[in-house]
Amino acid sequence: MPLVRFSCCLIMIWFVNATASETVVKTWPTTTQYLGFIDFEDSKEGKIHIAVGGRYSLYHNGDFVGQEDAGVGHSVYDVSFSRKTNNIALVVEHDGMPGEYGFFFGVETDDGVETYSAQSRSAQWLWTDFNLDNEADSKWMKLKFNRLDRHEEDGESVTWLPVQDGSLSSELFSELPGEEVESLKSMAGFPGNTDTGKGSLGLRSLSGVNLAFNSYSGDPNLVDGDVNTSFNFRRGAAALLQSVETDLGRLLPINRVRVLTEPPSRGTFEDVSLRGYSIFVSKDGVDFVEAGSANGITNFRETNVEFDTINARYIRLVVTDFSTRDASPRIGELEVYGEGLSAEGFFTSPAMDFGSVLPKNYESITVFSKTPELTNLRLRYRSGNDGVNWEDWSPWQLPNDKALNVSEPRTMLQFQVWMESRDVLVSPELDSLVVSYDTLTIPAYSSEAWISPVEIPIGQDVELTYAMRIEVGEENTGVERIAILTQWPASVDWSAISLSGPSQVDVDRSYVTDDSLVVFFSPPITESVELLSVPFRGRILSSKHRFTSLLFAPGSKNGLRSDERLGPGETDEERYSLTVTARNFDIPILQEVKANPPIITPNADDVNDYTSIVFSLGLVENATLSLEIFTLAGQLVRSSILENVSAGRYGGMNEDGQMRWDGRNQEGKVVVPGMYLYRLVVDLDPNDSVVIGSVGVAW
Repeated sequence: MPLVRFSCCLIMIWFVNATASETVVKTWPTTTQYLGFIDFEDSKEGKIHIAVGGRYSLYHNGDFVGQEDAGVGHSVYDVSFSRKTNNIALVVEHDGMPGEYGFFFGVETDDGVETYSAQSRSAQWLWTDFNLDNEADSKWMKLKFNRLDRHEEDGESVTWLPVQDGSLSSELFSELPGEEVESLKSMAGFPGNTDTGKGSLGLRSLSGVNLAFNSYSGDPNLVDGDVNTSFNFRRGAAALLQSVETDLGRLLPINRVRVLTEPPSRGTFEDVSLRGYSIFVSKDGVDFVEAGSANGITNFRETNVEFDTINARYIRLVVTDFSTRDASPRIGELEVYGEGLSAEGFFTSPAMDFGSVLPKNYESITVFSKTPELTNLRLRYRSGNDGVNWEDWSPWQLPNDKALNVSEPRTMLQFQVWMESRDVLVSPELDSLVVSYDTLTIPAYSSEAWISPVEIPIGQDVELTYAMRIEVGEENTGVERIAILTQWPASVDWSAISLSGPSQVDVDRSYVTDDSLVVFFSPPITESVELLSVPFRGRILSSKHRFTSLLFAPGSKNGLRSDERLGPGETDEERYSLTVTARNFDIPILQEVKANPPIITPNADDVNDYTSIVFSLGLVENATLSLEIFTLAGQLVRSSILENVSAGRYGGMNEDGQMRWDGRNQEGKVVVPGMYLYRLVVDLDPNDSVVIGSVGVAW
């Protein structure tokens, strides 16, 4: 029986006006697949006890066992357990709302009740967030433990990780017969290394995580998660001072090392267990300090060395005692535990239709998030019509970037979040997103565009032709204007623009800016246009530029993004494309820099109250610019920063991304009249690009 999928939980929908809608997204639904391996010496009848913090489906050796919604609590299922290994598959869908996370699991037979935890060695539990087939009898539900590292689906590797501590309350498991459940800890896996159950989205906790799993060890058998693969020490006294070591990959706050003895093929655990060892830790792999030791060992299956939390990357075990017998100790697993958060995480949302199957013209995205120092957060988006076939992801963008650069109109939207932290104790947080879109004022059913030529010299004006095919349906409002996004002010002969049908170019209202070419039509285009051709002179300032176009309905400020036409072009040498690439890269980073106007009068009369630093920026992408104002004596007066700036023309006809000075100092006071120097800097590695000029202040 398949698991019924959750739809994305959308907290609120309200209408801003007659045509535009906004939806708030405040939950982060996830699906996690768990796989457990439970061994029995003989087949027997029994029961499975389970409590899950989410909707789940349970399978035993591929057979469907049961399914429950979230909030049901403790459930019991009758099961016939097989001899040797039994595979338990659990698929959990968490709604992503604030609440407890994880699951409890126990098995009841005539021999009694056994419960499992993240650190239990009586059964192996692992999880993955790979998009697996969740039908009964799926291949993954019957995998052998020793084949998980080779698991592939459709040619892609599937990563399985050990479970860690969850946050589910043990009260949900209180009906377990004959067991004291207060001390039990739930098990959990965190898809994408993110925590989705706290209200806001953040990086997952490392509580209960074996930090040494698959770390950089000289002997991978020590850290592969399999207690049956081991490191063998020398016999008897020869093992004294012998050591093993692993590298966690980064500094982490740790407080416990766990050593597991490999189960002996014959004899007892006592025969192959260590009798004494010390744990040394290091930040750099050179200077080690002793964190703790285990001596006079009597628990031969496993030992724990606990110590005060310390930041460390390298862990070394040194043998300090040995058996008097001629034995060769064997460590099945070296585990390390501590505190902190994952260094990096991803979250991919479900397909969102916002409660409507109508095509949508997406307007903007507003992201509410926190990014403390040493943390980063980026988002990207894509659109589609069926939740299966998607357009390409948009480029990664900062939370304060409201643009939704996705194909339109489309019925569904999906987003992906990437977050990282270089502080192991601090996480960025994503609190919510507000998606603005339009389902009523859609200018066209579809449009596709292409440009030629697709290869030109950089920084030079050339003849270009932008072409479009527009399909307008009866339900569409028509196209009043189109905007073609450029990197340089275009030169246009409006009379050379051609299109079929009754609409004509409205020359009086058409215009160009530093970064766009806008063509108005009178009357608006209300019939399909097989070919709209816009010839113009333009240039590119980077290695490549995508000439995106937006279609606007009458009176609308929400542009509909054109698709790129696919397939072979009109000549055999090139394919249709919206991207023009440069033949060469011979262009300055900064050029044509000037202050406009060169003299300002900051007296609040709205005339020459500020100067804009006009400049052309070449080649760079997502650069940081700084503007500094100095007196002639070299004293810093004012500084400002402009981030995430890419190649283009700035400070002229374009209101966005301007570097301005209003004649005031850092405290907001008007400076004295005189000449001042400005210093415009593009932050580059290894050498900055700098231009210095002058601006006058007069009263």
